[in-house]
Amino acid sequence: MPQYIYRANDSSGQIIQGLVEAEDQEDAAKLIMDSGYSVLSMSEKKQGITIDLTKFQKVKVKDIVIFSRQLSIMITANVPILKAMRIIVEQTRNPRLRNILVDIGDSIDGGSKLSDAVEKHVSIFGFFYVNMIRSGELSGKFDEILTYLADQQEKDYDLRSKIKGALAYPIFILSAITIMGIGMMMFVVPKLTQVFKESNIKLPLTTRMLISASDFMKEQWYVVIGVIVLAVVGFPLLIKTNRGRIIWDNLLLRLPK
Repeated sequence: MPQYIYRANDSSGQIIQGLVEAEDQEDAAKLIMDSGYSVLSMSEKKQGITIDLTKFQKVKVKDIVIFSRQLSIMITANVPILKAMRIIVEQTRNPRLRNILVDIGDSIDGGSKLSDAVEKHVSIFGFFYVNMIRSGELSGKFDEILTYLADQQEKDYDLRSKIKGALAYPIFILSAITIMGIGMMMFVVPKLTQVFKESNIKLPLTTRMLISASDFMKEQWYVVIGVIVLAVVGFPLLIKTNRGRIIWDNLLLRLPK
């Protein structure tokens, strides 16, 4: 569907700019006037082939938390939703989130509800966020719902930060032990193996197994590195899937307290 860039006067006479999506220029003008604006000029946005590198940038949980709190404060202060979005866009540092908020603002300017505009970016905000905003619109308690969302997201962010902080030390220790273990198996054990061979004594089963594992890691080192890389990269991707998340959560629930 074509997009039109326009300049218009609002009720106070201030000149504003925006983007509206419509079937043709006549429908675009009608949408703008229905929003209470007087159209000054309008032109169709040219559709070119561009590569948006900001799509590869991650939107952090903290960015969403800040946006939710800012929007909650402005709506509670009776700032119009479109004006609030424009102000937040100017204050947002994350380029990808800024583009998303601009798109949400343009959708609202084009006549969409906030919930419908946010739903276009559900991969960033999540279904819970979208449905809570929709329930606020339907119940007439929009400001209360936004305040609840902001409070809840701040609590979730604080909890995640505490969990990450609590896991940092064990992960560091486990990584150090793993690196030391690999180093022992690849460099220390082979030297001891040579001593055992020269002494010509029968070794216990566990020692022979250790030597075999050391020989394998030394000769097939690329396999070992491949397995480690696969585990480090694959595990986060696995728990992002529904099935992987269920398996991981079940394992966590079975851990002794």
